[in-house]
Amino acid sequence: MAQELRLNDFFCGCGGIGLGFKNAGFTIAKAWDVDPYAVKSYMANVDSNVEQRDISEMTYRDVPYADVWSFGFPCQDLSSAGSCKGIYEGSRSRLFFEIMRLLNELRQNDPTRLPKMIIAENVKGVKKYLSVIENEYQKNGYSMQYQLIDSAQWGVPQKRERYYMVGLLEGVVSKFDFPIPSRKFCSMKAVLQFDVPEKYYVHYEKSVQIVASYLGPEIEFEVAQNRPLSTVSEYITGYYSQKDGFKQSDISNTIDATYSKGLGSNQYRPAIIERYEVDVFRVRKLTPSEYGRLQGFPWDWIQVVSDSQAYKQFGNAVTVNVSNAISNAMKNSIRR
Repeated sequence: MAQELRLNDFFCGCGGIGLGFKNAGFTIAKAWDVDPYAVKSYMANVDSNVEQRDISEMTYRDVPYADVWSFGFPCQDLSSAGSCKGIYEGSRSRLFFEIMRLLNELRQNDPTRLPKMIIAENVKGVKKYLSVIENEYQKNGYSMQYQLIDSAQWGVPQKRERYYMVGLLEGVVSKFDFPIPSRKFCSMKAVLQFDVPEKYYVHYEKSVQIVASYLGPEIEFEVAQNRPLSTVSEYITGYYSQKDGFKQSDISNTIDATYSKGLGSNQYRPAIIERYEVDVFRVRKLTPSEYGRLQGFPWDWIQVVSDSQAYKQFGNAVTVNVSNAISNAMKNSIRR
């Protein structure tokens, strides 16, 4: 019988990494996050072995043995949409060094419990710090391989480029190959629900503005109210910004944690235009379930937090499909 493999899931969020690894056959040894709402979602949907905890207050004694440590450390200080303070000065992204501290403590005090592999994930802005991260990996006994991966190549309708940085414990794991993208195309229409509550529809004035930006100012149309969904003739998917209007697309732009603020900003946000007749439309946001599907979360996800918290959690998450593909590759490396 194959050996059971275990995962320690740091900065676990609502479980994008944890769910991907669990679907690959890993057992969650332990998961941690400082956000109590994320912990609540993780416990309801991924694994009960999760704890609300500030990593800066943890020591190596708090960490059980696991074959893999994962840490999608906070990206706010590295993202173009964030503070851009960097990995050293940013109060969030410098938490990467807390993981390195825990590894160092373990190496000094109980090296037999070091994980065989480690994996970090972050936004494209981490590129300038890859040499820093690799140096930290090496100081703790890990060789590093990294790759920029777009979630859209892994069966979700979202363009989302993220760096994945895998570490191999020297003398224990000798080889790792990143999985080859499936390039399985998925349209946004595949994530849509068809029993959408009224609260997700955009108010009349904004709907008129969005439809006009899509059709052009010379086209006459009507924005309907309270039309039954059974009479929708077409779902037009795309993304909208106050600056550029509605752009039709089969995949979403990169989603973020602030979708609950609505469609009125200059950031591109996924939106749905429902066509009822040739010139009759309605406009709505994605529901939290649809938002989660853009990240590969399942339809049977149990929402135990508010809509705003659900949008935040899914927007911050690692894409489940990508996590699952990488975790299977890591499993093969460990067993080899």
